[in-house]
Amino acid sequence: MRQLRADGVPVDGVGFQGHLDAERPPRDVRGNLRRFAALGVRVAVTELDVRVRLPATGEGLRRQAALYRETLRACLDVAACVSVTVWGFTDARSWIPGYHRGYGAACLFDADFRPKPAHAALLDELLARRRSDR
Repeated sequence: MRQLRADGVPVDGVGFQGHLDAERPPRDVRGNLRRFAALGVRVAVTELDVRVRLPATGEGLRRQAALYRETLRACLDVAACVSVTVWGFTDARSWIPGYHRGYGAACLFDADFRPKPAHAALLDELLARRRSDR
């Protein structure tokens, strides 16, 4: 990044794809966002989904919800982080099962469009942040 900027390339932001596995969470999302923000660019999580092993269990969905929450929290904790965008809306149309054999259920809504624990976790995190900002 430094070399690109030194060469005159106008880099204003960096997006991080977050196609995550609930069983193998990334080590330091917050730290990664901070490292890039320290270079003077805006950062964003541009494609967030969290796959679980199928069939999805209560424990798998709990880990999924925790990882969605932690990723959102990491962005909210870094001033230069401008957005978190989820990748996909409902498990009925998710790309995950066709690409990651044996995995799926990666979206915030199940195949019947019912909100999953991950949906509640994101709302809870946003509401908690709003209350603490008052």
